Amino acid sequence: MDICLSDIVQYHKRYEYVEFKDGRVFGKKKNCERHKISLQDWQVGNYLRCSYRFCLCVEGPRYFSDRYINLREVKANVTANRVVTGLRFVKHNRIIHLQVQEGRLLPEGQIDNATVRWVPVEDYQTIGSGISANADYFRLSWEERSLELNDLMADEGFVVTGNANRMRIKLMTTNVPKGVSFRHDGRLKLEIQTTPFNFTTGQLINPGISSVVKIRKRTYLEMKFRHFGKEVKLDQPDVPTRRTKPSTDRFTDGFVRFTHSDYDKDAAQTTVPFFDAQPVRPAVPVPLSGVGIYHKGARGCGGFVAPRVFAYDSTKYLKSPFFPKK
Repeated sequence: MDICLSDIVQYHKRYEYVEFKDGRVFGKKKNCERHKISLQDWQVGNYLRCSYRFCLCVEGPRYFSDRYINLREVKANVTANRVVTGLRFVKHNRIIHLQVQEGRLLPEGQIDNATVRWVPVEDYQTIGSGISANADYFRLSWEERSLELNDLMADEGFVVTGNANRMRIKLMTTNVPKGVSFRHDGRLKLEIQTTPFNFTTGQLINPGISSVVKIRKRTYLEMKFRHFGKEVKLDQPDVPTRRTKPSTDRFTDGFVRFTHSDYDKDAAQTTVPFFDAQPVRPAVPVPLSGVGIYHKGARGCGGFVAPRVFAYDSTKYLKSPFFPKK
């Protein structure tokens, strides 16, 4: 068995390829630029013959294995009347964060472009005083490595009626997401926090009191029989960045298990799917009516996990002189 070693610091893998004596090759065989070693079977006594085997191992956390997902809540600054306008995955201190973009809400569903910014992620590490697993962050393992794929939508617009200074007031309100976070209860799932706002004035209504958390809830039978929807099957997955063509498969309403890349294509050295770091936001900043997580890829590719957003529909408030409401 011949092994071509790789530069683990630069390429984040130990081997360029592994070639067995029967001719099978794990990884991409090419001119070995670094150290190459050959391993031979050996004989113990007259009857026992020993040989090397290829096994799956979990990389130690102190090396090059970044498997931590932030569980802390991420919110827009609602006290400054700001709402979420976009999402993206970032890695900071070896922890994957779902970062939010925020902007100040204006009347009639508009956003003040001068206030749009990416909210800085929290600067903490997995080891430190007061930091604990499954509270601040989640650590992926072979036993717990599933991510739910679904969309979470804010409630439909509703009318709030109340009494103030003996005057009857009626406000046209709806909910918009103001924060996102991951929750772990056997598998990772997304949750969002929504807050009602007055569409006419553009003001959030009691954000500290009226906020509603939305999460995909499972029924008793689903939890009892551990039915979490359809699983994304990663068949002989290659490293996602090797694919140059656009993704052809998009999957939501189910779950995906993080796993290793294919033996023959990559010597099972890369965790897939990847997190897509591209920012996801409308071309023109607007409030959002929902967000989701989905998987995109193609056959034979590990694919990517990415967020998606749903722009708030302001057309319901438009009044057309040609089609008056009855």
